Amino acid sequence: QFIPYKCCPGAALAYVGSYVLKSYTNFGDFLEDKYTLIPAAIIIGVAVVMFVIGTLGCCATLKESKVGLGLFLLILLVIFTAEVTAFVFGFIYRGKGCENKLVQLLQDVISYAMLVILGFAIIKFFGMLSVCVITCRKRRNNYHPLLA
Repeated sequence: QFIPYKCCPGAALAYVGSYVLKSYTNFGDFLEDKYTLIPAAIIIGVAVVMFVIGTLGCCATLKESKVGLGLFLLILLVIFTAEVTAFVFGFIYRGKGCENKLVQLLQDVISYAMLVILGFAIIKFFGMLSVCVITCRKRRNNYHPLLA
């Protein structure tokens, strides 16, 4: 049983981060502030880590290991913090640029990336909430699992 919502956000974030980097490299000569690439670098770093973390989360959920789920929750909190940081940096540097067309392109890309980051942060929040529910529930259940 594979839980895709734990692994698929990594692929989507890698796409968004690489798209943001590609947009910036086209206009590299015009950029004065190199810190505008920080949100894209954070997104790509988070995406790479999420592939590994998604596998850990799937294994911990299937085995219902409290230690594994606790570790998964801690890692999700770190990723959530990194995404919020990228969102804040994107918001701060959204209005920077040197030419009107360049400014509009960068604002569109940053706005798109910020929306994707915010969406995945919300999904991760519900993932952390579900880990807490699974971890804190009672072990004794009065039902029999369906074994195929």
